Amino acid sequence: MAPKSQHANANDNSAEIISTDTDGEIAVIGKSGVAIKTPSVIDRFASTMRARAKLDESMADKGAGMEAVMARNLQAETIEDLWDADEGGTPSAEDFADVEHRIDSFDVLSSKNEEYDTKRLGDSFLLVHGTRLDNGEEIIYNTSAALLVTKLMGFERLNALPVDVVIRATALEGVKKVLKYRPVPKRAISG
Repeated sequence: MAPKSQHANANDNSAEIISTDTDGEIAVIGKSGVAIKTPSVIDRFASTMRARAKLDESMADKGAGMEAVMARNLQAETIEDLWDADEGGTPSAEDFADVEHRIDSFDVLSSKNEEYDTKRLGDSFLLVHGTRLDNGEEIIYNTSAALLVTKLMGFERLNALPVDVVIRATALEGVKKVLKYRPVPKRAISG
């Protein structure tokens, strides 16, 4: 991004912003010429998520993940499904790709999993609580997919929860999959 300049006055000291990009702003303050770098929007988001994870963990229902596994055991329709129901713990968002569901709420939890890069999320992940739209089944899944996490934070900020969504997974070369929430398609109702 090309640097941009703007001038601001604060307490009779002028500040010139000499560049703005995803890494933050660099400002030269007043006559002293001191350059100060402000955190980027991503850095501020990571810091907020880190603080919120600590708060949510102290209030979170520690059994929520176990409840999802218990529900799968109780809803298994075959012996094979029953044996598979408690494998792998809490399902991930990718397990719900192409499943239309309503998201009611989510918890922000600290991530200790080295397998995923969660630095941009303040070393946190979400535990998402919702309901499948096709059968009314309660679902719980976890995600540290950056696009899903930031979309959910946006829905929360706009007071748009609960929200009906479908997860779309796009395979990219060299990347596991990119997950995105999309709106549930509108359907014509015959009558």
